[in-house]
Order: sequence, then structure tokens, then C-alpha cells
Amino acid sequence: MRRSLLDLLAPAVFVLGLLLLAFGYGFYASRDGLFPATTLNRAEESARGIWEAYIRPPPFDRPGRDGTPEQSMAITHLPDRLAEGVTFVVGYHADGFGAWIVDAKGDVLHRWNATFSQVFGNPAPQLLYQARDITIAWHGAHLFPNGDILFNFQDNSFPFGSGLVKLDKDSKVIWKLERNTHHAVTVEDDGTIWVPAHHYRPDGVPGVRGLKPWYYEDEVLMGLLRDEWVRPR
Repeated sequence: MRRSLLDLLAPAVFVLGLLLLAFGYGFYASRDGLFPATTLNRAEESARGIWEAYIRPPPFDRPGRDGTPEQSMAITHLPDRLAEGVTFVVGYHADGFGAWIVDAKGDVLHRWNATFSQVFGNPAPQLLYQARDITIAWHGAHLFPNGDILFNFQDNSFPFGSGLVKLDKDSKVIWKLERNTHHAVTVEDDGTIWVPAHHYRPDGVPGVRGLKPWYYEDEVLMGLLRDEWVRPR
């Protein structure tokens, strides 16, 4: 009886020891970048990127909770508190991401539309992988007096900063910047444009310690036209 109990416990103790050994090695491998931690991390990042870019539905396409109406809104119109003129809006509508001008009543007076692939093609040279157009948003838009608009594409591709473009009033491309620009755009009175961007660094920067690749190197770009962009010193 005693011998049979030991015979049963021995395999269990052996398996438990292997599990503890694997856990310990996994901890140190993850901390120190030993095999197979780097490979598994990159596989996880790739799987997450594929899910976000190609499979997961965008927030505006996800079903709501039970009982949520298909569309609901609340409007309070106080004409005496409205600023004069029209309002420039950037967002998502039935035709995808775009921009439009509305009057005080909310009526659309003009609209701009352009998808990422229409502007930069597929594949875009500044991306490692490209998401669906429906998930690449417009961001940091600037409206010029003549009806031209300037904005960044971003989100869900990799890198997520996807490029700067200037459209005319008819949504035709005036110029585009194939860099990983993102978020806000600032246009000075003399026409100089400032825009944040990032530089994907898969292997780090030689001579710089303490930065574990991969990572984004943040940068700020300034310029006037497509071929005049520099990193200010």
C-alpha cells in the first residue's frame, strides 16, 4: 500500500518540478530577453495587430447592449448662444471618415471624403502592415480659407501614425507626406506646418542603452510642401 502511494506521488512531484522549473525559466527569460521570450512577444504583437487591424470590428460597428436603440440623439438649439458662422467637423459617417461644414441648424453645407488607400495606395510605403480603411481615422484636421484641408491618417495600422495629406475643396490630393505622422497639425501664419511623428525602431539605436526594442522614436516635423520636410534642430 505504501509502495503504490509513492509510485503515484513520484510522477506528480516530477511534473510539478518541471512546471516550477519552466515557470522560473520563463520569468528570467522574459526579464532578460532570453529564448523564446523575444519570439513569443513578437508573435503576440503580430497576433494583436492582425486582430485590431483586420478582424476586430471598429467601435462604431459593434453591436450595442440589448435594448439600445439603433440611433439616438439629443439636440438643444439656443440661437442666442451660438457663435456666428459655420462649424468645421471631422468624424465618421455612413460613407466612412471625412469632414464637413454645418450651419447653425446642423445642415451640411460641404463635405470632404477620402480613404487612406485612395490617398496612399495599398500597400503604403510608410507602413509595415495596413489596416482596413474603415479603421484608419482622420485626425488633427486644419481648414484653410480657400477650402483646402490638412489632416493626419492614424490608428490600427502599424506603425499607427499613417501619413499627412492636403486635399482641395473637391477632396482631390494636393500633396501627401509618406511619414508616420499622427495627432495634431499646427499651421502658422506664414504657412509653416508642424506635425508630430514617430520613427519605428525595431533594433534600437546604436549607443543608446536602457531602451529595449522595439519602440517608437518620437519626432516633430516642420515644412511647407511635400519635399521640404525636416526635423528641426
